Amino acid sequence: MVLSEGEHCFPFSTVLPTKLPSSFEGEFGHIRYTVKIVIDRPWKFDHEIKSAFTVISALDLNTHATAKVCL
Repeated sequence: MVLSEGEHCFPFSTVLPTKLPSSFEGEFGHIRYTVKIVIDRPWKFDHEIKSAFTVISALDLNTHATAKVCL
């Protein structure tokens, strides 16, 4: 596939699992979500873009025993 010069838009969507914990930033840890796209260009360097997004979920990690484990 050869693209002409200029700006191109390729809309996409995906379904995330229903039991994802919400995004979180804290003193002792974080939960972050990102999406990465890669444009694979033969005989040239690949072009990569990463973008962060926020998940807001009703999942309560306090109800999961494995989430309470201290390392």
